[in-house]
Amino acid sequence: MTAELLVTIVYDMILYGTLAVIVLPVLFFLLWTFFDFWKKHIGLFYFMAAVLFAGTIAAFYFSQHYWIYWYYSFPSWIQIIGLLLLVFSSLFVILAEASITARVRFFYPLLKGERIHLKTTGVYKFIRHPMYAVFPWFIFGALLYTGQLILFPVFLINLLARNWYAAKEEVHLKKVVIGDYEKYMKQTPNRFYPNFFRS
Repeated sequence: MTAELLVTIVYDMILYGTLAVIVLPVLFFLLWTFFDFWKKHIGLFYFMAAVLFAGTIAAFYFSQHYWIYWYYSFPSWIQIIGLLLLVFSSLFVILAEASITARVRFFYPLLKGERIHLKTTGVYKFIRHPMYAVFPWFIFGALLYTGQLILFPVFLINLLARNWYAAKEEVHLKKVVIGDYEKYMKQTPNRFYPNFFRS
């Protein structure tokens, strides 16, 4: 495998993987709007999620000769910043997930009806939604790295949508972890960023 081919593969994985993230707000909307339905039909939910992700990637791939693929060649130093954002965001999500005792990938404890163990240590001691905090910045890093301008509206959509689905999740957690979550919200008032930012 040549170095050029390897770079192309990595580039495409970052680009199409990031474009697929646009599906997340849709999935969160469907989850919280029709929570009881998806809880009863978990297999259908995962199937629909897979179809949406694959369909989004295919749609962008087969439309690559149209305006949505407008490209801007950023200077190398900006691309390096973008790459660092990608790496940092990925590591931060891994760190946040690793500090949770229960499996939480893809709404696992919420939809499976498992007991939720509230995590208040590690990064969760400083912010309540560390994964949601970095999702948009992963997309912004991909924008700087790839130069694909379509990622800018994807970044804005996820930046705005995370407030909505974080609020919906908190309403649910108040019902599931009665009393403890309100106490946690008082101890950790910041939703996405530590004290030097506003949540």
